[in-house]
Amino acid sequence: MLSEMLEYRDLKYEWISGLSKNTRNTIVVFRINIPGVIKLSDQSKLLFELGIRCFEEVMGENLWEYKVYEPQFDIIEHLAVFEVMADGSSVKKKLMTLEDEHHCGRTFDFDVYHQSSEPLLRTQFNGKQRTCFLCSEDAFACARSKAHSLEALQLYITSKAAWAFDNMKED
Repeated sequence: MLSEMLEYRDLKYEWISGLSKNTRNTIVVFRINIPGVIKLSDQSKLLFELGIRCFEEVMGENLWEYKVYEPQFDIIEHLAVFEVMADGSSVKKKLMTLEDEHHCGRTFDFDVYHQSSEPLLRTQFNGKQRTCFLCSEDAFACARSKAHSLEALQLYITSKAAWAFDNMKED
């Protein structure tokens, strides 16, 4: 499983790097922050669909056009890749706000690339580092130290997916 994940990550990186270097527009990569090795589930699908709706709302509110790219390789997570006809800095700021302020935004992961193989970073825009799902500490530090059990993290995802289900069925 680990070698499959590493191979997937390499394929994804090469593909996204190629897209970003070959356009003057902005590339947005959307996935869901899901703890553990299993990234495809009913819960992650619900959150992914909600994230796509939220992305479309941000694009519409800002009158930004975009097109969707389909990966040409097998995916092991919910993944959407967009080319947005807008400045990367503006797109990054709006998507950071979505990640920070939406009820399920902590589970959203929008990486923004602008003519580079490296994503724009939150810190470049005075954004705070992502915090842990369960405490106010740095998310990466908690993940590295395994400060919380996988079960506790999955319970958080379950609660967010339940919220997404309740709120999406009203649409």
